Amino acid sequence: MGGMIPLALGQLTSLAYLNWNTCASMDHCLLVSLKFLDVSFNNLDGALPKELGSATILTTLGLAYNKFDGPIPSEFGLLTNLKELVIQNTNLVGVMPQEICTLRQEGILESITASCDKIVCTCCDCN
Repeated sequence: MGGMIPLALGQLTSLAYLNWNTCASMDHCLLVSLKFLDVSFNNLDGALPKELGSATILTTLGLAYNKFDGPIPSEFGLLTNLKELVIQNTNLVGVMPQEICTLRQEGILESITASCDKIVCTCCDCN
């Protein structure tokens, strides 16, 4: 499935686990109960929605092998329970927001896997 992330998923306010890996698209608003989100290998495109930063109990965020573009939102630094961020093989560019690197430096975020040829990142595990 390709295209942008649909808004309708944001209405699932009690959603706790979502593995939409290789099967469909997803939304980004009001995901306050979401703990796991992996949309890797879905050919999704467009900018990453800053609203994902509201998923504050999210522990895993997998966005790899999609066509997301633009910068990584600094709002992702609000994901204070995030343990793993996987963003390799996308079209994301720019500098990893300091808010995210701070989570890594504080030992909250255990792993950031990124394509460092497009993203400048001093706190990432580059591939």
